[in-house]
This record gives sequence, C-alpha cells and structure tokens, in this order.
Amino acid sequence: MEVPFLDLKAPYLELKEELDAAYQRVMESGWYILGQEVAAFEEEFAVYCETKYCVGVGIFL
Repeated sequence: MEVPFLDLKAPYLELKEELDAAYQRVMESGWYILGQEVAAFEEEFAVYCETKYCVGVGIFL
C-alpha cells in the first residue's frame, strides 16, 4: 500500500476560488505583512478560538 506524503491538490481544488481571490487581493495590495487580509484573519481566528485577540506572525528559517 502506498500512502502519499501530503496531498495539497484536493484541499486546494475544494477551496480554489476563495484561495485564489485572497491571493489576488494580497498581491494587488502589496501588503503580505500587516494589511487588511492579516487584520481580517486575526479577527476571525480570535473569534474561532473564542479569545479576545490573535496576532499573526511569520517565521523565516
């Protein structure tokens, strides 16, 4: 039996329109750090986690 390492195609195809639209908004705005998209994510994720705040961070290795 062969088990695939990580299949990103299926989840991408399921969310393609939404992901492509978000990517387009980020690229057109030029704000991949901070900006409206990150602020919206922080607010929505805080609600999802049932907490008051969420802070998006990036890690560069």
